[in-house]
Amino acid sequence: MRVGDLSGEPEYKLALAAVHQGLGILAGYLCATGYSIVLVMALLILPFALGKVLERLLERERIGGAKGWLAYGLGAYLSAWILVWTYFINR
Repeated sequence: MRVGDLSGEPEYKLALAAVHQGLGILAGYLCATGYSIVLVMALLILPFALGKVLERLLERERIGGAKGWLAYGLGAYLSAWILVWTYFINR
């Protein structure tokens, strides 16, 4: 294994990133269109719950454990959220 390499299988990482990006797009749109702060808080908690569910469904080692989930799940979620929010807030 190379230094800095996140272990795990690529197809599971792609699925993890795709699910979290879809959710991030939804969260960015809802935040930009002025929905309540309670919904925004729920959308912040949701990726953590989704990550735990996917960890159990796909086996922890297949997505690279916590490091894989943070890199491919949470990173994708936050980047999609920020990009979509910026787009709709400046529209």
